[in-house]
Amino acid sequence: MIALEHLRALAVRHPCKPAVRSMDETVSFADLVSRVEGAIRYLVQWSSANRPRRAVFVAPNCNELVYWLAAFATLKIPVTGLDYSLPESVLVDLIERMDADLVLVASRSVAIPHALTGSHRRHVIDLHSPTTTIPPEGAGIAGCDIDAAIAEANGRPHPFLAMGVTSGTSGAPKITLRSKSFDARRFAYFTSTYGFSAADQFLVAMPLYHAAGNGWARLFLGLGATIDLIDGPACQDLAVAMREFGTTASVMTPPLVASVVATADPYGDALRASLRWLLVGGKNFPPSLKQAATDLLGPVVHEYYGTTETGVNIIASPDDLASYPDSVGRPFDGNHIMVLNDDNCPVPAGTVGRVAISSYMNMDSYLGLPADAVLVHNDRYLLTPDLGRLDVEGRLFLESRAAASGEREIPFYRLENAIRRLPDVTDVAIKSQNGTIGVIDVAITVRCRDGTQGLILREGIESCVRTQHLRLGAINILDRIPYSPSGKVRVADLPTA
Repeated sequence: MIALEHLRALAVRHPCKPAVRSMDETVSFADLVSRVEGAIRYLVQWSSANRPRRAVFVAPNCNELVYWLAAFATLKIPVTGLDYSLPESVLVDLIERMDADLVLVASRSVAIPHALTGSHRRHVIDLHSPTTTIPPEGAGIAGCDIDAAIAEANGRPHPFLAMGVTSGTSGAPKITLRSKSFDARRFAYFTSTYGFSAADQFLVAMPLYHAAGNGWARLFLGLGATIDLIDGPACQDLAVAMREFGTTASVMTPPLVASVVATADPYGDALRASLRWLLVGGKNFPPSLKQAATDLLGPVVHEYYGTTETGVNIIASPDDLASYPDSVGRPFDGNHIMVLNDDNCPVPAGTVGRVAISSYMNMDSYLGLPADAVLVHNDRYLLTPDLGRLDVEGRLFLESRAAASGEREIPFYRLENAIRRLPDVTDVAIKSQNGTIGVIDVAITVRCRDGTQGLILREGIESCVRTQHLRLGAINILDRIPYSPSGKVRVADLPTA
């Protein structure tokens, strides 16, 4: 998040301008400075003897979280966000592996893991506890010279080591490590390319624990723009929030975009009047949804492709979405994409292989594990879990995820898109049937259920599956597909055959 010195400079220029908003509260830049100062006072008084080594937060988007993240940035305390919907045992394991001695939680939204409360090695700060709530006037805790504390923090050696966490929706989460920041270069590119400025109203629909939430929030707040916070997956009417905030820019997952498309009918004109940039990614973005979003919002929809390990690496412009709807776009500044065969050699355009990425945003390694890296033409590439092909102009077309050892590769994306085109199908998730090669289970949501629907849908889905030379196992019609807050399908939560 943005450090206090930068926030103070912004507050001098426009003290009364909204800096952070939720549906319940608006905080000006002047008020934001006061609240960050209050959080710094608390941290300095609590940790006067030993400054925390590393902090983590387990909380959905809320204004209070921004204050504390800015305080951590000011005091040079490294902090990592965790998916608050993960099982308690997984959260505790991640916190232990990161050796975090400070944990920020939001008790109104997330149960505090019991295993943390009895530990003498770590301090738990509850965003919603009366003892740590920062009053609006920023009184904080008296008797603390925060400028001296900031100077002391800046004077300490603090080698950069950023930790991130993979989604953990289809396996155990991994912890990524980076020894250098890429913010300055990436922020400068996007700001100059898309003309972002202090006039923007940026909707933080992605969780702040995720790079697609936190990184973009830092970019826009640093420009002096207003950031508007919602808990995207829990927001009942995303289109209403966009209209109320006058959103000019946002980053979303395809499920969030689908919710906007489904509910925005009365507000289409209002959304088109304000929105000028929407970036969508993190999951397969079906061509049908790309078209529906563009029809609703206008030619402002972009797509991105990237991974936790490699950052944001590919962008598809509105023109790309119209002309090449099956592609995720082309690499931009500082990113190079190759498609490799099983021997890690580049394959010709049009040939399907493993997607590999060279980027200034690439991680160094996992915690306790090496990166899946290869050298191609003396350049370091990270292997992604995706299979795809490049066209002669460098556009990437994704086909599927790479299969685990002993499993058959399944063209998940192509199959998902085909099933979505069936009448009444609104969402799709596919998984391989355990222990049976070439057999898949399909979960779907539909517009409405009736007695004859199951048979008709099965015939249509079986036809789609046969086209890919696979066999259909179970079909489960669900009320909703289980997604993580960052838009990944929770494969373990899908019904089994």
